[in-house]
Amino acid sequence: MIRVIFDSSSLITACKFTVDGIHVVKHLLNACEIAIPASVRDEVVVAGGSFPDAMVAKELIEAGKLLVLASSIKGSRVLDKYNLGAGEKECILLAEEQEDKNRFDFVVVDDRLAFVVCSRIKLRVLLLLDLFVVLVEERRISAQIAIKMVNAIAPRYGKGFIFHTLKMIEWGDRGCLR
Repeated sequence: MIRVIFDSSSLITACKFTVDGIHVVKHLLNACEIAIPASVRDEVVVAGGSFPDAMVAKELIEAGKLLVLASSIKGSRVLDKYNLGAGEKECILLAEEQEDKNRFDFVVVDDRLAFVVCSRIKLRVLLLLDLFVVLVEERRISAQIAIKMVNAIAPRYGKGFIFHTLKMIEWGDRGCLR
């Protein structure tokens, strides 16, 4: 099973949209272990209050299906300079802390600044769309379900991201630029 850490925007997206009447996050939980930092829980569930995506996340946390973890690293002078949100910063700290133990395969972030920072410090980072591609490549979900998930969450992304992701899934080629 692939183990991932989600940031707030990835979790909100996965909890907001459905495929075949099932929330995207629940499809993902069949193929992934998803962990979130405590600050992501606070941002999505506590601050999100009665939004439908917040209620889905809360239900999955209470059922023990979404793991809530706290980083033992309480700050970073370097990360503080980037002006990241609390959830993105804690995702990075949690991944960095766990990296030596190989606990997580990827950090899944949809925040562009967080993606760049993860890349700069050599964390294995994916956009939520790229997680779908990896799951198809590793035969953990079908291409058909992945395509439905991409189309379901399309309102959250630019057209180029959606088109390219669909081509990667359809052609099985990440470099497909034709």
